[in-house]
Amino acid sequence: MAQGDLSGAELVSRRSGLDVDDPFQFRDEFVYRALALLRISQGQIDEALALLDRLLSVTESAMATGSVIKILVLKAIALVSREALAS
Repeated sequence: MAQGDLSGAELVSRRSGLDVDDPFQFRDEFVYRALALLRISQGQIDEALALLDRLLSVTESAMATGSVIKILVLKAIALVSREALAS
């Protein structure tokens, strides 16, 4: 995904069976942050924001400050993307 290969990232996402509505635990946080970023890049902003809100709740409960910051950055990217798509 870092190299702009969204089709490859989507393929990995489908093969893994991950979904934004899946229950997850803190140890899965990295994978679901990647899924949120994929959804943002696909223009599925509301879906990404819903996932990020759930992730934020889990990481705040775990008092994982670094992860909270990363999720807030992704939320900011999603919100800016939503505004850009609306323009």
